Amino acid sequence: MLTLGQGLWGIRREGSLWGDETTTYDMATRTLPDIVAMQTESVHGFYYLFMQGVFGVFGDGLVTLRLPSVLAMSVASAVVAAIGHRLAGPGAGLLAGVLLPLAPVGMQYMQAGRSYALVTALVAVATWLLVRGLDEGRTALWVWYAVVSLTACLCHEFAVLSLTAHGTTLLVARVPWPTVRKWLLAVAGVAVGIAPLAWVTFGQRDMVDWIATPGWHNLFDYPVLVALGVTGAGVLVALRGERGRPVALWVLALPMLLVPTALLLLVSFTIEPLYINRYVLYFVIGFALLAGGGLDRLWTAAARVRWTWPCRAVLVVLTGLLIAGQVPDWISLRRADSRLDDDAAVARAVADLAEQGDGVVFLPLRRREVTQVYPEVFRGLRDVAVAQAPVPSGTAYGVELPADRVRSALLSTDRIVVLRDDPPRGEPMDTRPQEVVKRQTLAAYFRECTVTRVTGVAIATYAKDGHC
Repeated sequence: MLTLGQGLWGIRREGSLWGDETTTYDMATRTLPDIVAMQTESVHGFYYLFMQGVFGVFGDGLVTLRLPSVLAMSVASAVVAAIGHRLAGPGAGLLAGVLLPLAPVGMQYMQAGRSYALVTALVAVATWLLVRGLDEGRTALWVWYAVVSLTACLCHEFAVLSLTAHGTTLLVARVPWPTVRKWLLAVAGVAVGIAPLAWVTFGQRDMVDWIATPGWHNLFDYPVLVALGVTGAGVLVALRGERGRPVALWVLALPMLLVPTALLLLVSFTIEPLYINRYVLYFVIGFALLAGGGLDRLWTAAARVRWTWPCRAVLVVLTGLLIAGQVPDWISLRRADSRLDDDAAVARAVADLAEQGDGVVFLPLRRREVTQVYPEVFRGLRDVAVAQAPVPSGTAYGVELPADRVRSALLSTDRIVVLRDDPPRGEPMDTRPQEVVKRQTLAAYFRECTVTRVTGVAIATYAKDGHC
């Protein structure tokens, strides 16, 4: 109920629409054949089909777009509480369930029309089934474990990294071979089920070429959560937080906190940049279990010292201060400017600046996503660079003309409205020929007349030969 309340609080975010949510809205309002025929965004295809069903039943408003994530994170909190209860007692379970939605990163994506909260819930359920499978050994539990894990991977392929965390747990806990064999069979089933999607999305890997090599700015609050989680693990080890189960709480939770993120960072530094914290959002499961379990052990340990209530009072005050320090983040996450961009504000700005017959250019082409949700704003404008619109081309952002034709189309237009990222996000400059030509032609032959900045995007008007 706490998580549900947190998720419903300010769910409309002042009517703003994050760019990735725009893509979800666009995809979920396409026809089933259009979604199946998609040549890009296949990694989210299963989620788009799910959201199409949600829209079909409940309508396609902002609340409907985000409510599945709110409900999913609420389920995740309940399941995390159940895991903590089973492994370390009711106090640990209660605290873990409460802490999960209070982490700002979890709160951010529980109010997002994307798959990340749903994946977190599915990974939590799979982890619960893993714990029960280790305890009870029933084959049906391992079958369900495979089904739930596969569903998580279909919603987002990087959920497969949660299986590496589970495997680490089995290794550290020295689980007997017959049980490990059942787990391996379940993982093999997931691998077979996800292989076709992995093959398709490998051919679409240029969709993530905007991701930069990770830096401290990419990690956000992850180091803080790791520090708190590792501290909780230390407390559990020192004060014996386990209850005689085959797997101790810290052995289950610490790999979930560390391993998926570490692997994604390793790939990003050595092979190709792929790290975005939301891709492995389910690491918050590990944080919540460790922090909740650690607090519960400290609370119990305080009963064994002479000054029990003063010690407990200090623990309550410190925990309260830590939580209170997150309140500004909780409030800011409900504002319209809390995400990287706001396509609703972009559409309003274009409507104010553009004139009938103006050309419009998107830098880079993914900024074209706004045209799918607010088509009435762009109806009187000419998309200068487009060859095929998103839906007919079976893509998220459309197909653009060859670079030489883009240049000719720009030069044949007297006044252009340009939508571009602003400020630059530290992401690699798009080197596709069309993007290079757009930048060069605008700089050489046009003059910037006006510019309006909204969250993450600049809407500028350009005139040829400087005649503003």
